[in-house]
Amino acid sequence: MKSKDDRISRTFRFQDNRVRSKSGPSQDAICKLIWKTPERGAKIMIDIGMGKPRAIEKAIMKGDLMLEGDAVSIKWFLEVIGKVRSIYFRRK
Repeated sequence: MKSKDDRISRTFRFQDNRVRSKSGPSQDAICKLIWKTPERGAKIMIDIGMGKPRAIEKAIMKGDLMLEGDAVSIKWFLEVIGKVRSIYFRRK
């Protein structure tokens, strides 16, 4: 996940039933979510977290989010975000 201008990036690694995250880009990323600006990316991620189901779709259509890489991995990552969101909102 990164901004188009590379000002901000975050790498997520899923391995051995664990999720690891670190600041900075990954040279061997399978897929990338590229936000038009860090500010738009933060706003849209908050919208996703708040349960707005079409936030990603709207971001892609507006050009605020570009997807690059393996489509299956991108789909899986977005599904994980959705699952985490649904678990979080179920607890509230």
